[in-house]
Amino acid sequence: MSRQEIVQVLTIFVASPSDVAPERSRLADVIAELNRSWSQTLGVRLEMIGWETHVNPGFGTDPQDVINSQIPQDYDLFIGIMWHRFGTPTPRAGSGTEEEFTRAKARWDSDNPTVELMFYFKCEQVPIKQLDGKQLAKVQEFKGTLGEQGGLYWEFDSTEDFEKLLRTQLSRVVQRWHEKTKEKSRPVVMNDKQTTAMAAAPSETEEVGLLELGDDLQDNMQHATEALQRILDATNDIASKMSEHAKIVERMNSTGTNSPQEMKRVTSRAATDMSEYAERLKADRPIVASRMEAGLDSLTKAVSLFPDFATTSETYEVARSLLSSVEHMGNVLSETKGSTQGFLAAVTSIPRLTTELNKGKRLMKTELGNLVGMLESQEQVISQLEAAISNMLDDFIDEAEFVKI
Repeated sequence: MSRQEIVQVLTIFVASPSDVAPERSRLADVIAELNRSWSQTLGVRLEMIGWETHVNPGFGTDPQDVINSQIPQDYDLFIGIMWHRFGTPTPRAGSGTEEEFTRAKARWDSDNPTVELMFYFKCEQVPIKQLDGKQLAKVQEFKGTLGEQGGLYWEFDSTEDFEKLLRTQLSRVVQRWHEKTKEKSRPVVMNDKQTTAMAAAPSETEEVGLLELGDDLQDNMQHATEALQRILDATNDIASKMSEHAKIVERMNSTGTNSPQEMKRVTSRAATDMSEYAERLKADRPIVASRMEAGLDSLTKAVSLFPDFATTSETYEVARSLLSSVEHMGNVLSETKGSTQGFLAAVTSIPRLTTELNKGKRLMKTELGNLVGMLESQEQVISQLEAAISNMLDDFIDEAEFVKI
């Protein structure tokens, strides 16, 4: 007799226009990765549902009606994704995605324990050639209605950020769902061939263990912190220099020695300092970004591996160590962002006295703006990871007698 394995299936319906195809693909990758762990440990398998894979050619009152009639309506999780396209109108809604959300929301309104709703909006800048003002306006209008309906959506800046958020948030959803459906979930019997197929594709997560991922996190966070500290030091240094330049100009004005030649010499030194600072940011910002990306990638993979382990003291200590690292990095990011934003405001107010000074100012504003954007993106991911790990620690405290407070 062939070996059979019983798993619970959590079905995920994904609704989105065509412009977020990379995110849909990344979602499928994350689901495949998590299934390799959860099917063995929690006895849970995620199944992604979409019109591409679950709808056959057919006829109805309109194409969306055909999709509605063939998509199972008893899915457990609805995930909506939008960027700059709203989609094609249907006879019943502004787009197919909106209609699919409306149907899911109606089900949640009538019986919310049976389905969870999650909506994501991509905030990456839209290429000019792809931009359709009317479509973007509809997306923004729809986004505004979610809050009015009691919804909390999440924004992300890149496909990579979406992957990290999704891996973490799906981990939390699955654990909640698993606890809620232990007694009444839908079992599926998988034979050897099906089980082997799920685990066939190799992945980095399968090769790297929890402790190794923790080491990778610590190493990358250390290098990211060092680069951020260099940025902080450079920002404090340039702020001091700009203050000195301003005092010289003020003294020249008060003593009547502000000749055009002397003023140009002062502004030239200021412009040189500004350009050098911009170059330092340009060099250190990619280091922070790459190290943060690698570290947070290791962390999200570590979080997704937690269900592999029983609530042991060792696992608890690993989780606490990870949380401590994330909290520290969050504090450093917050401090750097605050300092950077304050300095950016000061730079913006510098008068345009010479061409050289204007160039230095423009370079600084560009690099400072890029840095703030990167820090805000990383803060968003870190806040989610902090919440996920904190919840897991709370679960450990609730379930494990070994934890001593």
